[in-house]
Amino acid sequence: KIYPEVEKKYDLVFAARLEKNKGIINLIEAIRVAKKQKPDIKLLIIGKGPEEANLKSQIISCKLQENVFFSGWLETSYDVAKAYNTARVFINTSFNEGGPRVVLEAMTCGLPVITTRVGIMNDLIRDGENGLFISWQPEEMAEKITNLLANQFLLEKFSSAGMIIAQNFEKKSAIRNY
Repeated sequence: KIYPEVEKKYDLVFAARLEKNKGIINLIEAIRVAKKQKPDIKLLIIGKGPEEANLKSQIISCKLQENVFFSGWLETSYDVAKAYNTARVFINTSFNEGGPRVVLEAMTCGLPVITTRVGIMNDLIRDGENGLFISWQPEEMAEKITNLLANQFLLEKFSSAGMIIAQNFEKKSAIRNY
């Protein structure tokens, strides 16, 4: 929403340091499963890290080179926000987190969110009201991804609700609320 002129080239965006605890191996498998129902599904991965080579190997072995794309690290917060806005949905697949801050960034950009129950997500997300919770099972991830992408009403509902929630975390609001 911040950059409405940005073309929605991706169905999903994921942003994190590429480490095992981020659950991205499961996300790649979920894309493989979802591709059966939505052959043109596209995922943008923002970040770098020690798992990058493993992820790229998995993408090749699953024949997902036309479905999964890497941007590496992005230089500025503007670049990150612009990249978020090239996608229709933000997905977080972490096994454990403190925040994650990236979910709030995505909500600020008006992206509907699909996330695991980590960090403060249980405090932010009301499943089916302002986002979706997923387990770490690729089949369930794939089902929720394809269902949400096919439901324009929910995409818009989660987008609007997420922006309202993210406003509560804006610096001045957080200080005032504190």
